[in-house]
Parts: sequence; C-alpha cells; structure tokens
Amino acid sequence: MTIPTYEQLHLDVLKVVYNGPCAVANLRESIYKIYNLTEEEINQLLPKSKTSVINDRISWSICYLKKAELLKSPSRGNYEITKEGEKVLSLNLATIDNVFLMRYKSFADFKTGRSSKDQDKQKTQKKSIINNNIEEVEIEDNSITPDEKLEKAYINIENIIISDLK
Repeated sequence: MTIPTYEQLHLDVLKVVYNGPCAVANLRESIYKIYNLTEEEINQLLPKSKTSVINDRISWSICYLKKAELLKSPSRGNYEITKEGEKVLSLNLATIDNVFLMRYKSFADFKTGRSSKDQDKQKTQKKSIINNNIEEVEIEDNSITPDEKLEKAYINIENIIISDLK
C-alpha cells in the first residue's frame, strides 16, 4: 500500500477522534493500522529531513481539520472532535478534501489568506525566472503537504544551481 496523502487522511483522522479524546501517538497508531502501513512506510523520511512522511501528513491533516474547526485540541498533542466534525461524519461522505473544507470560513481564511468571498481564486500562481525564461508555475498541489512542497522546491533549486555550474 502507498502512503496516503494528507487529504486522504482527513476522514479517517475524524473517525479515529470520534471515538473519544485521542493523543497524537494513539491517533498515529490507528492510522497506521487503517492503512496497513509497513514498517518501511512508517519510517520513510522526507528528503533532507528527519520527519517521517506519514507523520508529517497526519500532522497537516490535523492542522487543516483544526483550521476548519472540525477538530479541537484541549491540550498539546490531544485532539477531540467538535460538534461540526460530528455533523460532517453524519453525512457519511466517501472522502473529505480541501475543496470540501473550503466551505468553512475559518479554513478558507487560513488557506487563502483572504476572506471566503475570494474562494473562487483559491489557486495561486507564481512567476519564476529559470534560464532567463519567465514561466507560470502552479504552486497549489493538494496531494503533498507544505513541508513536501518546500523539500521539492529546495531540490529543484539545488538541481538548477548544479546544472548552471556545469
């Protein structure tokens, strides 16, 4: 089995926490079991980091669910489902993704840095100059976490510098 994306984790994180307050360590163990992750998958690290890919994705899923106010953290490392989170679970959705979370003003404000009136402009673009060419680079990719985006950008810049030095 492949390691799920942080978006794929949203629904299962809510389901695990629905059973009662949950410490992050117990939440992680439950997710490992749900996805039948191997030791190799659990221990796979992000490039240039000491953080495991799955734990990073679980953390970002928790963060996004908290920003949508579907989860709360009564104390550090402990999570509970909110009344709104319970309502979402009662919908029996097949999945919860960031598009769904954009329905919540608190999440939309966090994700876009703007009010929810600008939700239709949720994808941002950035211009970059590579080899004297200006190109549009889409920086919104919901399949990877912000940490993974930074790692990829770092590796990309490193590769550009290496090729320029040759």
